[in-house]
Amino acid sequence: MKALAKTMMHNRRALADKAMKAAITARLKAGKDLISSVCIYSIAEAHGVRVTFNDINMEGMYQRGSPPRIHLSSKRPFGP
Repeated sequence: MKALAKTMMHNRRALADKAMKAAITARLKAGKDLISSVCIYSIAEAHGVRVTFNDINMEGMYQRGSPPRIHLSSKRPFGP
């Protein structure tokens, strides 16, 4: 049982490391530094990903293609 838990922890750590490296790469490609807050829409634009707001009944989805798109629900309330 301990071996399984150790393997799961290793996999989580590897996934977290991979996510962190991808986030750093995405920021650098967009010309952003590593500590400032960023606008996610400008990051998407820098990567050639279109973001559209649609009348859909879901949080959102990513669509591969040319160009790739992120579809977000226009039904969500605005944040605070």
